[in-house]
Amino acid sequence: MISGSGDDHLGQRIADVVVDKFLKLNSKAGKPSVRSNGVKEWTVLASMVMIKDNEVIPLCLTTGVKSLPEKVRTYSQGLMVHDMHAEILCIRSFNRFLIEECLKDGEMVVRTDTQKFKFKDDIKLALFISEPPCGDASMNYLISSKQDNTPWKDETPETKRRKVIRGRSHFDKLGIVRTKPGRSDSVETLSKSCSDKLCIKQSTGLNNSVTSELFDPIFLDYLVLRSDKFHRDDLARCFKDRFAISIHDLEILTYEEDNYPFHKAEGTVPSPNSLVYIDNCEPTIHVLNNGVKIGSYVKNKPPKKGGESILCNHRMIQDASKLLDLQTYTTYIEFKNSQERRKVIEKAKNHLENWVCTGIDDFSI
Repeated sequence: MISGSGDDHLGQRIADVVVDKFLKLNSKAGKPSVRSNGVKEWTVLASMVMIKDNEVIPLCLTTGVKSLPEKVRTYSQGLMVHDMHAEILCIRSFNRFLIEECLKDGEMVVRTDTQKFKFKDDIKLALFISEPPCGDASMNYLISSKQDNTPWKDETPETKRRKVIRGRSHFDKLGIVRTKPGRSDSVETLSKSCSDKLCIKQSTGLNNSVTSELFDPIFLDYLVLRSDKFHRDDLARCFKDRFAISIHDLEILTYEEDNYPFHKAEGTVPSPNSLVYIDNCEPTIHVLNNGVKIGSYVKNKPPKKGGESILCNHRMIQDASKLLDLQTYTTYIEFKNSQERRKVIEKAKNHLENWVCTGIDDFSI
């Protein structure tokens, strides 16, 4: 189901709870600021929310609008987070939440007869985003907005060679895979738009390669968007019409207004930092810059020792190794490619057609 006519009261409740939680987070470094020249920063806010017994509980909360260039994959060694758009970072944070619950025998999960984990209680999951997902789900909204509503005309030779459609190129083409927007003159990234990544998640579940070994697929039930910031046609096309395969239904919940102070506005610039809050982690708040802990970035190299985020692939699989049997694998990619879920992912990518894969970011395990 794709509509904007769901339980709007629930949508407003979620928005209120998420923004209130964000405003109370004590992390000045992770929130947008006013630069020394007086220019204000903006960023997107996202949260994975659990709905249980009519209670709204934010499990994780993230901000961010950045993604790393494709070339970073040649030296990242699994130590850098490549996509820091808020909603994708939020899904990554949710997977970290799941790992922490399993490691700590948390109150929310229990072992099943198959020795996998599951949530103890009947829950629903909602993803709140302060802006519609970049890519196909927001094309008409982008065209009709006062900002960024001019399509890029110039393409780099590399982009043409790869047949990549970047975020703000070719407004006349709808229902296609796009990469993260960035700037028209920015270094190429092959990181797919948030629209496209969310579509894949509605086929595979929110689980990543690590948590798919610990849980059966966990699906997103609701997407929560502000009522004046999306077009229903975009969402129907993106999440339903362009799929010829069965995917998990996604219901759109809307809300009318919020008190979030860092929406994009005329004269503002994107914040370079991402704030990450995960309810069951210690510490609960982390700040990322260029895909690593703030202050740990090294140009054209992996981060400083100990500067990797708990959200990077290396830390995810390292910390979850206490729960998994990894003895038959020597590398992360070998482990990842051995999973049955890869077939589901490839099938979904094929239906989305012009999906150009990113480079490999591998490391020993």
